[in-house]
Amino acid sequence: MAKKTITKTSGKKARGKPRERTISIDVKPDQDPPYVMRGSMVFENEKRPGFFINFKIVDDGGGYRFPTDKTKAFAAKAGNSGCPVQGAVWSEMEPRKVKDGNKTLRVRNFNKDPSKFRFTLFVTKTPNAANPIFLPLDPGGDNMNGQYD
Repeated sequence: MAKKTITKTSGKKARGKPRERTISIDVKPDQDPPYVMRGSMVFENEKRPGFFINFKIVDDGGGYRFPTDKTKAFAAKAGNSGCPVQGAVWSEMEPRKVKDGNKTLRVRNFNKDPSKFRFTLFVTKTPNAANPIFLPLDPGGDNMNGQYD
């Protein structure tokens, strides 16, 4: 068998804690798209090991919240087209916690490899219901440089 060669983007490893980013969300169920987001979705690590993103609902549009189950609140995929459906998983991003009365969703963005990505946030007026009706919010973003640049 041939020996496998592993290549990094540089000889330096990411150091320190992940960076923090807050994205403010106004839910607007009667407009298209049904949200306004404030905060950059372009991620440059500056040699740190990725990000924690706090998606914070500021204007709830009449009572919208993240569902208590974090896996129902977030879906992501690599690429620049299409919206990930509920349950879609991408190894670069994972939901970590729903907090603040279901108004904040904390997501870990590992940002190990440069990639455009799409994600969908799912909000509902019944966050603790067994089968809530969801309003999908589906913007995109850009992991610019991986953890080594």
